[in-house]
Amino acid sequence: MKDGSMFMLAPIAVAALATPNPCEAQAADLRVPQDFPSVQAAHDAALAGDRVLLDAGIYAAEHWVITKAITIESAHGPLATVISSREKGAANKGFEIRDLPVGAEVRILGFTFLGGAENLITSGSSVLSRCRFVECGGPGSYGGALRIFSANSVRLSECAFERCRADGAGAIATFGVSLDVSRCMFLQNNAVLSGGPSEGGAMHLLDAPTTIESSTFLANGATIGGAICRWWNNPTVVVSNTRFGQNSSDWNCCVSCVSCGAVSGDVLTVDCNSNLIPDSVELLLEPSRDLDLDGVLDTCQCRADLVNDAVVNAADMAIVLNFWGTDGSQFPGVDIDGDGVVGGADLAAVLNAWGPCAQ
Repeated sequence: MKDGSMFMLAPIAVAALATPNPCEAQAADLRVPQDFPSVQAAHDAALAGDRVLLDAGIYAAEHWVITKAITIESAHGPLATVISSREKGAANKGFEIRDLPVGAEVRILGFTFLGGAENLITSGSSVLSRCRFVECGGPGSYGGALRIFSANSVRLSECAFERCRADGAGAIATFGVSLDVSRCMFLQNNAVLSGGPSEGGAMHLLDAPTTIESSTFLANGATIGGAICRWWNNPTVVVSNTRFGQNSSDWNCCVSCVSCGAVSGDVLTVDCNSNLIPDSVELLLEPSRDLDLDGVLDTCQCRADLVNDAVVNAADMAIVLNFWGTDGSQFPGVDIDGDGVVGGADLAAVLNAWGPCAQ
């Protein structure tokens, strides 16, 4: 330099030169059938943390082998999205969870599994929520809906098990796996073993630490443990705020039941909209069908029929839109969900009840 001085270079802002970290990529939604022809194809393309999102419909060719820490979810809820194994016979499964990496968790959210037997969970941790298992199992199966072993833990919430049947464990068999059951229903499941005593009409628990809360066991049957069979070397089974009724027996032994009570057979028989699904199951799986939280399906009360012509249609939608954003006082009943404002929840109530009112 002419004056012999040294130039000092300005520090470069490191943040400005930073490049994206590929390990921090956002989880992706892989849609079926829009982007992939099947859940299995979407699973095979997925990365850990991704979500496979399945559109409404009845899927008879689906069989999932899940080996990645992903979420599989229905886009429109369990009553509109059915994985049917009935056509394939009792020996077939809707899904298997196996060979997961250490610490991996699989989440299955919002499906009806119809027919088939012994959906398997043999690895990692799993969460099943808002799933319905109907008429699963058959002769030769043990765990009509779910057979769980060699896994870390399984959590079930807001699931329904209906009319499943097996030689033992009509709905669920678990061996040495921690099981957490919350707000689930077990209805008319049976263990029936030809030529011998059967065990666990709804559940058979072997060396499996188990908690059950806020659930319902109604009309389940077996020779031993009509609702719950707790095998002799099993850790304590803790049950709380759970209702039992019409089971061949509630449990065989060693079950601690806190704040438990009885349940009425109406849980099985009330079907106000005649869709062959007990209203209690609909309310469990699809809470949005009872926006006013009074325990009755909104479609049966037809609160969305604002013009009182026994049908919910565009005329009722127009009233909701006309009073949008108000408190509803100018048109009694337009605030369908009673939250003090006419808005999206009320529009959803109209759409959910669209068509003739139930008689």
